[in-house]
Amino acid sequence: MVFAPALQILRPLLSVASRRADFGTAFARFPSEFLSHHAGYARVQPALLPLGVPNALAGHIWRATATVLSQLKDIFHRQAECNPAEWMRGLGYTEDERNWLQTMADPRSVEIATSFARADFIVSEAGPRLVEVNVGPTIGGIGVLDRYSDVFDLTCRDLIGGSPASGISLPRPAVIWSHVLRRLAGSDGSAGNRLRIALVVADDETDIPHPHEAASYLRREGMTVDIVCVDEVRFHDARAETPRGRVDVVYACFTYDQFRTPVYRKFAEQAMACHRAGGPLYISPPAFTVFGNKAMLAEVGDNADLANASLLLKTRRLAPDLLTFASANRGALVLKPSIGYGGDGVVVGADCEQAAWNDALDRATQAQAAYVLQDYAAPSPISMPTCQGSIAYHFNIGCLSFGGQFAGLLLRQVPASSQSVTNCKQGATFAAACIVDDDTASKLAKSAGED
Repeated sequence: MVFAPALQILRPLLSVASRRADFGTAFARFPSEFLSHHAGYARVQPALLPLGVPNALAGHIWRATATVLSQLKDIFHRQAECNPAEWMRGLGYTEDERNWLQTMADPRSVEIATSFARADFIVSEAGPRLVEVNVGPTIGGIGVLDRYSDVFDLTCRDLIGGSPASGISLPRPAVIWSHVLRRLAGSDGSAGNRLRIALVVADDETDIPHPHEAASYLRREGMTVDIVCVDEVRFHDARAETPRGRVDVVYACFTYDQFRTPVYRKFAEQAMACHRAGGPLYISPPAFTVFGNKAMLAEVGDNADLANASLLLKTRRLAPDLLTFASANRGALVLKPSIGYGGDGVVVGADCEQAAWNDALDRATQAQAAYVLQDYAAPSPISMPTCQGSIAYHFNIGCLSFGGQFAGLLLRQVPASSQSVTNCKQGATFAAACIVDDDTASKLAKSAGED
């Protein structure tokens, strides 16, 4: 299975006589194109070129994503019928969090909670390996991927006088996102049934591009979108409204750690009460956090056949009886908090000394929070052409799932020489994946070998 930089796709298939430097120069202005749309792209930075992913491999990644999401739902329903409080204690939730989550869960909210997800795969020498599943209302990747596709198309027109050839496609997830929102809200999309969405963001996230880009592309799909903070939404029994009018969907973009802040927790309670009273659809109920809990992957991984089929790395809940094993296998393991975001608290055994690794294990076993041990898959560097020459990167592929449909691949990458975590909050850049049909991929591989 072959990954290929866009340069190797565009040159042979468009029959354009162009030097590598021409492409590097053209894409050198890529970041400024993004900045012209939103200043927040100075913090959430695009990379220079997309990565080519053969259709067969994209399908393999998608099937793994869909399979794991289905298994996570089965596990949730099975455990919820037994002893949910004890089960959630094992996942790392405090007594207060367990009690609150149980009041926030019902069949409808559980289904909505899993309607939007991203499975993250590391690109290793053995191929993609699924490392975690992010379930919930995050809009990272929606809007910014659509913008990436637009800017990429414009850059290609400037450089080669046209769009990428047939057989190559870039993700535009906002189209699928809008269809799923209409279905969940019971709207047919007609002019008289235009959805008004309150895109609710945390107070400290109003200056990042994600909500603004998501709103821009949802408006292209015929929706009315208000970007608001929690204090701009008012609930009245079965009615919710912003200063600009009544809304049909309350889409709250909070991570679970933000629900530990009283104002966001209260907002979720009000939104769910309003929805249960017959009011607007609420996305996403706090139950989403359980599906994204990293300890859940240990339960998925108990099925060996599924683990092989889904490319799922072995995950174990950290317990005192695993300390000897973990210490002796430092280079083959990664330590992660079961509830965590942005790469915080992740310790890669291969990147630290034995003493530091043992200290991290000891702290994790003594902490109130739960931790997991996951098998380590060394990232495989992929060389990408840039205006500074060819640079090797480590990639993380995020497979988007909206309403059970494949919605594209979001890439995050860091230079292979940096040994950094591939997370945008820790300095990684983002890009998109070109999906290349199988015939085109074969021609691509042949052309790359002759280049």
